[in-house]
Amino acid sequence: MEVIERLYKLRRKFKSSVVALGTFDGVHCGHQQVIKTTQDVARRQGRTSVVVTFQPLPRVIIGKEREKVGLITTLEQKEEIIRNLGIDAMLVIHFNRKLAQVKPEEFVKKVIYQRIGAGRVVVGPGFRFGKNRLGNVALLKRLGRKYGFEVTTVGKVKIGNIKVSSSKIRQLLWQGKIEIAGRLLGKYYSISGRVKKGSGRGKELSFPTANLDIFGDVILPQGVYAVLVSLKGKKHMGVANIGTRPTFSPGLQFFPRKVTRKYIRPIVEVYIFNFKGNLYRQKLEIFLIKRIRKEMKFPTPEKLMNRIKKDIQFAKKLRPGLSLFKS
Repeated sequence: MEVIERLYKLRRKFKSSVVALGTFDGVHCGHQQVIKTTQDVARRQGRTSVVVTFQPLPRVIIGKEREKVGLITTLEQKEEIIRNLGIDAMLVIHFNRKLAQVKPEEFVKKVIYQRIGAGRVVVGPGFRFGKNRLGNVALLKRLGRKYGFEVTTVGKVKIGNIKVSSSKIRQLLWQGKIEIAGRLLGKYYSISGRVKKGSGRGKELSFPTANLDIFGDVILPQGVYAVLVSLKGKKHMGVANIGTRPTFSPGLQFFPRKVTRKYIRPIVEVYIFNFKGNLYRQKLEIFLIKRIRKEMKFPTPEKLMNRIKKDIQFAKKLRPGLSLFKS
């Protein structure tokens, strides 16, 4: 898959291409349907399939304060998922306040028509674009007739009785309902980071943990989780704690959905079962399989250690589906 990370780097038009347009945070089951439709149409008609997305997400730049923190996927994760879906090219448009002031028709004319040269645009039913989100699917279709491209709308996807959307998934993740969120995503929710030097508390408790410097402003739902850890292509079971370690840091509080200088970004630490080796500076991807419990304050380190033993026993009984993971 060809990845073009800025619009000005687009040296040629993808003439008559089939273009999926959206933010695609999480690349959830609904997004996947849009992308697969794009790919199917492109293959049948012998055209190039292109995904056009934005970085950072528009809501990060122009959204309300509570919307500015908490991505489902980093750009790197998004690229990987879209690549695995078989798309030919991905265009990442840098979103800023200047672009936010571009009117809907100007965006269609300058980006979709002049720079990309789309022959068909594929979007979800709630797609909005342009200044103040004034552009909708009906306007996109009218502009398509004017500028010579067709528009395909993919219907809303439901899992059970839940309509799949990025906002719903974010809500579920903040609530710690990772299993439901995973069903809407079509995969386990994961976070990635590089192992950094920690305080050594885990080793003192006989459970040496890897502390992670997390990539991107992704959602870090508080709690203790059974996890799968991906390290150099291999998968390992483990348990992870996301929070503030209240037993040792009683003055700290966890504030989801908001990270400023006044608030604490959760600490992520993971204990990998039966692992021996140096993890320092290694890149790990942590798949959250099941929430075991909320993070708790214990009166003594010994009581915390006893609880961790129970968490590990619980996690070891799980048999997560490895088929969900990339090889």
